[in-house]
Amino acid sequence: MSKAKPLRIAATSDIHYTKTSKGALKDLFAEASSTADVLLVCGDFTDYGLPEEATVLAEDLKAHVRIPIIGVEGNHDFESGKNGEVRAIIEQAGVTFLDGETAEIGGVGFAGVCGFGGGFGQQMLNAWGEPLIKAFVQEALEPLASPGKGPYPLDHGKASCPAALLPDPRYRCRRESRAIPVPGVKPVRSHH
Repeated sequence: MSKAKPLRIAATSDIHYTKTSKGALKDLFAEASSTADVLLVCGDFTDYGLPEEATVLAEDLKAHVRIPIIGVEGNHDFESGKNGEVRAIIEQAGVTFLDGETAEIGGVGFAGVCGFGGGFGQQMLNAWGEPLIKAFVQEALEPLASPGKGPYPLDHGKASCPAALLPDPRYRCRRESRAIPVPGVKPVRSHH
């Protein structure tokens, strides 16, 4: 019985190519090509989801990558609303995008989906990327008119206030009190 050759995988994410990134990752792409059998790029190929950014990236991929590339789009790739065009440009450079699909290389299967979640506190999802994500975040955030109002009738200046854990204490996630227990704080739940 012959032993299958192991598949060497190089993986990266969040490369955030801009209009001025030409050559920025040529060394990484060359190293991946010489040491791996496949390159995985797990989201955020571009910085603002612009076709011009995708074109710069596509040129670098064509020039410096010599192995198959599998990718999943990230939220930044949707930001401009031109993700179809961005994806097509990058696909022309040889990238196989997975969004519910699968691919097989060297007898190894790969599956990919583009997905995001809400998160909480410092890791809370921002209104960035697809219009649906922006709407989701906007619906989940609600301005607090003033300290002592809303579901957290606490002083925002105190570290015990759950809203103080957010980057901007004027906002809080409606779902936060249901999902994250804060030691020593009993949240007051909203009625919606």
